[in-house]
Amino acid sequence: PIMKTSRSFVKKTRKGTVLKVVREHYLRDDVWTCWKGDERTTLEEPFVDKDALQSAPSSNLFPFTHFILPDTNVVLHHIDFLEFHAIGNIVLLETVLDEARHRNVSAYKRLRTLLDNKDKNGVVVSNEHHRATCMQREDGESVNDRNDRAIRVATGWCEQQLDPHNCRVVLLTNDKKNKEKALARNLLACTGCILSSHRFTSHLVFASLYA
Repeated sequence: PIMKTSRSFVKKTRKGTVLKVVREHYLRDDVWTCWKGDERTTLEEPFVDKDALQSAPSSNLFPFTHFILPDTNVVLHHIDFLEFHAIGNIVLLETVLDEARHRNVSAYKRLRTLLDNKDKNGVVVSNEHHRATCMQREDGESVNDRNDRAIRVATGWCEQQLDPHNCRVVLLTNDKKNKEKALARNLLACTGCILSSHRFTSHLVFASLYA
C-alpha cells in the first residue's frame, strides 16, 4: 500500500509571476531492508547475512553484534573513520545521504564508494519513503532538528527490524543533544566528542571503540 502526502506553497518568480507549487511525497510500508530473513527482501543475495554479522570486528564499548548508524555530522567530518578497515556493518539513512550530497559532494562520493565495498557490509535504508520513519517538519522546527529527529526515529525502526537477529544498532553522533535524545528513547548512542571537540581527537575516540 502507498500513502501520498503533499504540501503546497506560493512563490514569486523573477518576472513577478506568482506560482502555486505542489510537492507530492509517496510513502510505503513495505520498503525492503536488505538483510537476510526479511520476507520483503527480493534479492537472491541480501547484503546483510548472519555470517557477515558474526565475523565483523567487535567494539570495546559495544561487545555484541551490532550495526553503526552515523548521523550527518559524523559522515561529513569523520568519513576517514568510516573508511577505516576495521569498521563494518554500517547503516546509511536516506536522510544522511541526501544531506551529504547537498553539503559536500566529495564526502557523498566517498560514501557511495564505501557502500560498493562488500567488506563493509553496508546498508542503505530509504527512511524518507517509509511510512514509519518519514517525519514531517513540525511548526517552529528547524530543518536540522527535523533531520536529527528523523535519524533517531529511523534508528529505532532499524533496531526493531534487527531484534529477531539478536543485533543492535548504535547511533554515532557528535551532537550532545542528539545523543541525549537518543538515549531518552532507549537507543544506543555514542559520540566521538566525549573527551574533546577537537576533530582529530574525535577520530581517535571513535577509532578506539573498534581497536
